[in-house]
Amino acid sequence: MGVSPGTRHIIHSIQVLDCLGMGDTTGVLAGLSWVKDNFQSPAVINLSIGIKGISSTLSTMIKSMRALGIVIVGAAGNQGDNACLYFPAGITASNDVPVVGVGALAQPTGLSDVAASFSNYGSCVRIYAPGDMILSTLPGGLTGKKRGTSMASPFLAGAIILALATTPSLSAVEAQSLVLARATIGTVTGANVFSGTNNVLWVPPALSQPTVPPALATTSVSVSTSTTNAATTNAVITSTTGAARSASLTATTSNAAASTRAAA
Repeated sequence: MGVSPGTRHIIHSIQVLDCLGMGDTTGVLAGLSWVKDNFQSPAVINLSIGIKGISSTLSTMIKSMRALGIVIVGAAGNQGDNACLYFPAGITASNDVPVVGVGALAQPTGLSDVAASFSNYGSCVRIYAPGDMILSTLPGGLTGKKRGTSMASPFLAGAIILALATTPSLSAVEAQSLVLARATIGTVTGANVFSGTNNVLWVPPALSQPTVPPALATTSVSVSTSTTNAATTNAVITSTTGAARSASLTATTSNAAASTRAAA
């Protein structure tokens, strides 16, 4: 499963939520701090997590990681709201985009790309990827289908890893730029889709199965969650991936489409 099978890299799983899929920004900050202190370049972080409101502490941490060359991909959120109001997609900077916000496409019913009704939207959504009825892993070695921007975001992280696998000379930031430049422009439709932020992730077929993947040292962190309340630093984080709750920040590169570790 996933968009980047065959690539070799180091995967780190960092638990920040309890077994009910609950947590706060203090735990998320601790997980990000561990990554910052231990990452190896090129590094890609997938944050399938959501908090309403932008914590200044988390924002400072994300910007400092970006300054180190770490690529950070984040779920836009599942509230059908402006993604700029939510962490991580809403983190902005005057001269950079610290987090690449990813919106979710609805399950396709034809040839058109339609934004999922639950997907957040707006200028903080840089790209859309599949986010409905996505095959994922479940506890006990099972599989099932889930929905959410938490499922869409790892597709982009996986595509960036593929770019690094096929062109090892790229930095993580260069690989991100390459993947975003390959997007299909202006094809997403839907009630809340903004012009200029309605591009669809596209991965060239030749990149789907690298023949001789290099050894990549990458870090990817993912949680399939979103929030119900986050006005303060210790905002409540709850799961929104359909059938199951996420209990950990799970590294996802080779298993991009199945990045969620669900709680029992």
